[in-house]
Amino acid sequence: MTSYRCFDDRGPRWAGDVGGAYEHNPLGRLAELLDEFEENKRRILDAFRDVAAWGGTATTTGYTQSEWLALVGRLPGRDAWKFELLVRRLPAMPVTATLLETGQLTLDQAVSIVAGAKALSGETLRAVDHEAAHV
Repeated sequence: MTSYRCFDDRGPRWAGDVGGAYEHNPLGRLAELLDEFEENKRRILDAFRDVAAWGGTATTTGYTQSEWLALVGRLPGRDAWKFELLVRRLPAMPVTATLLETGQLTLDQAVSIVAGAKALSGETLRAVDHEAAHV
C-alpha cells in the first residue's frame, strides 16, 4: 500500500515551528498552560458571581447574564451555561463549593456534580452534595 503522506519522525521544538527535533519535553509547558487555564476559569467564575450579585445586566445591556457572557467573552453557550449553573447552585452545595474554592475540585468537576444534582433540593441535595463531592 502506498502512502501519499510523508511525515518526518522528528517534530518541531514547539507548536508552530516547522522543523527540527524536539529540544525540550513539551509536557511541562502543557501542564503549566492547563494550570493557567484552570486559574483563569476560576477568576471568570469569581467575576461572574459579582455580575450575578449586581443583577443589572438585563437592565443595562438588554441581555441575560449568560447571553452577555457568551457575547462579550465569545464563549460557546455551553460554557456560559456552566458559569451560570455554578453561580446559581453552588450556594446550596457548600461541600462542593468549599472543595472548589480550595482547589480540590476543578471547575469542570464541580459543574458535573452541580449539573447532576439540578433536580434535587433540601435535605436530599445536602446528602448528595456531601457524597458526590467526596467521591
